[in-house]
Amino acid sequence: MGKSKVSIWAFLKFGTKENLLNLMNNGELFINTISAFQEMKDKYRGDIFEGASTVTPGGKIEKLVYTNSLGQSINFQENGLSVEYLIGRPNWKNKPTHMYCLYMLKDRSYKKDEQVIDERNLQFGNYALAINNPGEFVERISSEFNNRRFKWKADFVTYVEIDSDGRKYDLFKKPQLYDYQNEYRFLISTEEKRAIKVHLGSLKKISVLLGAEEIRSLRMIDDDEENSV
Repeated sequence: MGKSKVSIWAFLKFGTKENLLNLMNNGELFINTISAFQEMKDKYRGDIFEGASTVTPGGKIEKLVYTNSLGQSINFQENGLSVEYLIGRPNWKNKPTHMYCLYMLKDRSYKKDEQVIDERNLQFGNYALAINNPGEFVERISSEFNNRRFKWKADFVTYVEIDSDGRKYDLFKKPQLYDYQNEYRFLISTEEKRAIKVHLGSLKKISVLLGAEEIRSLRMIDDDEENSV
């Protein structure tokens, strides 16, 4: 079954004020590799689930054995080891893929005065650049990717439960525990194994910088009231 269509009202990029002003003024996108996100020490931006092909609930492992390239087995644990998840994934270092992610404010039924943005997203930075013309932003980034002859695709992320059968994942699926991130992501396949930069030109006319308190105070209210979203 294919994905249902989603109407996007705005994109938000969370980060530091300095980096977001650079994005707003110069349209500079810093696009990292999937393997970099897997290995990142930052507990908020790093993601052990990124690029996973399967995720299964863990438990107690009685024995952990590693077999090296010579066929020799090394026993690491015999006394029991508890793990929360068992994660299977390809080696993304050998398949350079870059990823750019945004928070997606989408059309759905909001209750009056409901907080629009889950403030857990502020763990990524105390500011957000709200791109209020998502269509133009996608046109610009598409044009730049095509001009640089990137192989790329974009879509919103679907969040699914982790089950004991080892549910299949891909780069547009993540565990349900991350659903507050409401991600829309661009995936780029290149030969470059390091982060890349892309320039879209000034975004001043299609964006506004928001601070943490402004993000927390965003509410869905009547059209004739101030600060409507």
